[in-house]
Amino acid sequence: MMTGMEDDADWATSDVVADDDNSDNNVIAESSLDRLACGLGGKTVLPQVMSSLPTMLGHSDWKQRYAALMAISAIGEGCHKQMEAMLDQILRLPLKEISRACRTRTLSLLDDVENPRVQAHAGAALVNFSEDCPKTF
Repeated sequence: MMTGMEDDADWATSDVVADDDNSDNNVIAESSLDRLACGLGGKTVLPQVMSSLPTMLGHSDWKQRYAALMAISAIGEGCHKQMEAMLDQILRLPLKEISRACRTRTLSLLDDVENPRVQAHAGAALVNFSEDCPKTF
């Protein structure tokens, strides 16, 4: 259900940021996963989510990758004790994709004058990424 999002063709050029509609299936699914994690706990929920993450993060469809990252976020509260013990493994999964995206996409998106919203997000991502980097080597 978390992959059930619709592409918005005007998202990249829109200067209006709309709030998520809480009645969309993907939002309901994310909220439900959060509630399941809090109610059932990490011993039950975390193994189920972890078994799906590698496939979803490596999928060619952006909705699958997005849903995987949102799932990690959604279970954080209810699974925090179990997640701490395997934090390295959890972070290693998306970091591979994030690293590739930073190298190949972020810098090239700064030149995307046809999509100013995408360009702005790329600039913000670059600032956020580099803001805590050491000033000297």
